[in-house]
Amino acid sequence: MDFEYGLKPRSLAFQEYLEHRLDLSHFDVDYSIKFEENYRGPTADIALDTIESRYLLSANCDGSLLLYDTQAPTETNSGSPSLVFPVLAHLTSVPPTLLSSQHNPSGTGDGRLSQSVCLQWNHVDTGCFFSVSVDNTLKVWDTNTAECVEVIATPESMTWAALSPCAREHNLIAVSLRRCYDRHLVCIDPLVGAPCLSLLGAHTAPLITQVLWSARNSFILFTAGEDGRIIFWDIRVPLKPVATLNNKYRDKEPLYLHDAVAHNGGVKGMANSPDGLHLYSWGGTGARGGSCLRVWGLEVDGGAPCSSAAAQPRVATAALDRAVSIGAGAGVSDLHCSDISSPRCVRLAVTDGDIGPRFHAWGAEGALVFVPTDQTLLVTSVDRRSYHHDSSVLSQWTIKRHFSRMTACAWNRKRLELYTAGIDNNLHTWPLFRTTSADKNSVDE
Repeated sequence: MDFEYGLKPRSLAFQEYLEHRLDLSHFDVDYSIKFEENYRGPTADIALDTIESRYLLSANCDGSLLLYDTQAPTETNSGSPSLVFPVLAHLTSVPPTLLSSQHNPSGTGDGRLSQSVCLQWNHVDTGCFFSVSVDNTLKVWDTNTAECVEVIATPESMTWAALSPCAREHNLIAVSLRRCYDRHLVCIDPLVGAPCLSLLGAHTAPLITQVLWSARNSFILFTAGEDGRIIFWDIRVPLKPVATLNNKYRDKEPLYLHDAVAHNGGVKGMANSPDGLHLYSWGGTGARGGSCLRVWGLEVDGGAPCSSAAAQPRVATAALDRAVSIGAGAGVSDLHCSDISSPRCVRLAVTDGDIGPRFHAWGAEGALVFVPTDQTLLVTSVDRRSYHHDSSVLSQWTIKRHFSRMTACAWNRKRLELYTAGIDNNLHTWPLFRTTSADKNSVDE
């Protein structure tokens, strides 16, 4: 109805109102919103379901899994009033009948869980989620019964798993591997209970740190490795890669170059933009302990990088040098900060949803990107306003609230808040907009 009178939709107007109200300098942990502490320990990964943005999975380093409900908090009045997200399930084992001698070489038969390195929800049904463990297994879980229903093993050690957010043609789970048997990645069919496709090539380092599906193309996969490369694969043509990200890309160069690198150090994380027209990557700069966030433009179909260097966003350094130092490669945005090198990848979080702030990024949808950088959280606005020389917008913010290395971030689009986890036993809640209770419980820098 609003369009008929030349007016903005109410939802769009509200998003733009929130964008102007947003102040990153006030972004902080709200200590009055807590997660139940029973059973919690050092955390290897967290994942929030993408359908209801309600159920949060947490993987303890002792192997156990926790399931929280973020839409049914309980109120406590002991000391200062607070909200507590309850534990719905504490998972510590799998049925011994699912374990073969290969899965359980010790022969104890107790089915105790090994540490999980990655958790992923099914994108179409919250009744199912997956975990990747250090015992070379992918486990399929039934959320309703809180039980493992299938265990799928590979000879190689797994590092990450991903499911396509837009696939209608397949239900494949892509799993990245430490290359031991001449392959970098396998696609597992959960209905068959075994790998059905293998990908090999392009990467020179044995460790593939992360894998990600395109948000716009159900057949395109991105793989990232310790060699600094990000490779595009089409699972319909699995014999060779289709493209590489190149931090020195020039017009008319081939989309695939064997020597092209996205980062001058290992890639530690990747994430899609809300509309899938940009890819965010976090990786090394080549300097000792240095890492940067890069923003890459993708084609409309999500199947390849933009073929024009001019289509890639560029940084106007004057807008950001008051926050951190910047160095930009051609055709790609570089957002630098100090980071202690980590042996494993981290989970990035990106704002999305219909009720949050609205950002504009070079004709596409921008976002806030949250990156765990050792003990510090990096918050970056991927927004065209941030790159104007005369911009007064604070586009980056770093804040330290964890006492040891952070491992993962998860964005709740319904509650407009971020969750961060680390090996310091803390699971923090960061509201995007400050409340009275948050101000009272804030920690001074």
